[in-house]
Amino acid sequence: MSALDEIKPQIQEFNELLDPIANAEVDINDPNWQKILEGSQHPLDEAGIRKPAEEATQKIIEIFLSSNSKGRSQIRKLLADNESFAWAMSVPVSSDHEVEFRDSVLLVVIDDAIDTRDAIARIDSLVDQARANGVEYRSIMRQIAKVAGTTDRYGFGSMRTIIKTHG
Repeated sequence: MSALDEIKPQIQEFNELLDPIANAEVDINDPNWQKILEGSQHPLDEAGIRKPAEEATQKIIEIFLSSNSKGRSQIRKLLADNESFAWAMSVPVSSDHEVEFRDSVLLVVIDDAIDTRDAIARIDSLVDQARANGVEYRSIMRQIAKVAGTTDRYGFGSMRTIIKTHG
């Protein structure tokens, strides 16, 4: 049994727990809707699964980095099939800013279903944080570009192209 097959049932279980949270209706007609969202817990905390979900996310990152192109595609499919988990994925806050930056960018790269505009905005924000923390982000981005996808899904460039432009 592969490492991905071992973790798949756990991801599916987390997805089921996160589904009602991810798909909860937001009344955007309520003038306070943004404050309500900002005041809510992170979905992993709300579902009571932060630690095991972050551990599973770290395992996904490890598998992704050690996989060939076919293996990375299988990971992307797993996340596409479990979109509530993919939506809520996060990496633990770390005192090692380089690792936290790398893993956070990898989450964007791994989640192939993310809208390209959202991916670009997220990567811009992560690069800004990396600069503020003194992280030598360019070398990390060059490494990530090697495993990033090459499909241009929405006309803004592939993940590999986007990552390379930031590196």
